[in-house]
Amino acid sequence: MFERGTPANTFSTFPSRQFTLVIDPPCVPLLAKSPYLDVLCMVKDLAGLQPPVEILLKVPSYLGDAQTRSSVDQLRPIVAEISKPYGTGEAKLTAELLREARDFLSNGQPESLRILGLLALANEIQADGIISNEPCLLQFQYSISDLQGVRIVPLEDFADFVEVFAHGHSVFWSVSHLDRTLTVDVFYSRSHWKASRYFQWFTEVQNTVSEVVREDLRNALLNRYVFLLYARDMIRFFDLQKAHYLMRGLVQRFTVPLSYHVTVFYMMLWGMLDHLTVIAKHCRNLTLEERKCGIRKEAFWKEFGQQEVGLSEFIKSKCIDDWITVMADMRHAVAHGQMPIPTSMVTETEDSKRTDEEVRAILKKEKASFYALFPPEMIEREEPLWIWHWRLSKVKIVAHNMSTITGKKGNYMRDPVRSVDYDMERLTAVLDAFLVCLFGRGMERPPGGGLT
Repeated sequence: MFERGTPANTFSTFPSRQFTLVIDPPCVPLLAKSPYLDVLCMVKDLAGLQPPVEILLKVPSYLGDAQTRSSVDQLRPIVAEISKPYGTGEAKLTAELLREARDFLSNGQPESLRILGLLALANEIQADGIISNEPCLLQFQYSISDLQGVRIVPLEDFADFVEVFAHGHSVFWSVSHLDRTLTVDVFYSRSHWKASRYFQWFTEVQNTVSEVVREDLRNALLNRYVFLLYARDMIRFFDLQKAHYLMRGLVQRFTVPLSYHVTVFYMMLWGMLDHLTVIAKHCRNLTLEERKCGIRKEAFWKEFGQQEVGLSEFIKSKCIDDWITVMADMRHAVAHGQMPIPTSMVTETEDSKRTDEEVRAILKKEKASFYALFPPEMIEREEPLWIWHWRLSKVKIVAHNMSTITGKKGNYMRDPVRSVDYDMERLTAVLDAFLVCLFGRGMERPPGGGLT
């Protein structure tokens, strides 16, 4: 159904329920052991749904050894073997690929040849990613993804890849929890490895804090943080879907849901940063009003910073302060300015610069059946769109999902999709710092004004 060069033959209006991953042969023996065996169990469970959500796992045994083939036999039918190359079995490296990557992949050594074989196979079967621990692939994964069109998924991220694909189809299962009955309403707080620790801590301390602090914590940890994780999963999911169809010549797919969840994510993130200062106000009985609390409000840090010098220094450290500055720019763009819609950066090619007449002549050959079938008035109405789509399919994509952000020092480019996990990690670090500061290193019981 999804053949290269035949985008009109695809049911591209729906997110695909089938993805394909190529497994780097050295990773195969590891899949038979915990925790990766749990990932395979979830892959099997997803395939049993009606309709199924399928992640096809392909191992090129011809690039492995006897241990690879033996391991594949143990993992059948979840893992399938590819015993010989597709097509030529050769990968064509683009000239724009980072020089270090090109030099390594072109040195003729066995390891380099194996990696080239992986890239060639992934390209031929239009795989949605390569699961690998190969240092070269991990070091240059973004360059390979952008310029070679092959996503590199570290083995340690395999579980997350499977979970994101499931969550995008409203199947809220976790690799680390075998409960297959949870809904989105309870999944993140009960089973998600990031959110569940906050849920467990909150249930232990909720009766030891004032009602105001309890409600602040409930909203921050059980609502806002959960919304952030859900938005993050949806960003990842629709990014995968966009890439899936881009390989098939379909450029403009799922930009709206992707952009929507990017917008929600950064609004919620900035809200969490400010919410933490409100929790601090109520926990430490600060005198300033709530509206004067904020992660960048001088009045808040003037009063609170005197009590908690260590936390104040952490927030004002260069790495955190620089990140908060970028988050402020993102929040401003989302709330007031030009929304950070993820857009591909492209450059013109000789084909994309062809005149309307040249493109029209090409289309009359490529769409001969359309021109013969449709009445002239319909062709006259639709032809400009066909021409535009044809040109769009011929541009060269330099980078995916870029947004122009306006800051105090001017405009700059940022990829909010690729940055979402980094931003989530920074936010979690700030969240933990506040909770440890306010409620003790073990976060067992709040001191001072937080007590009932």
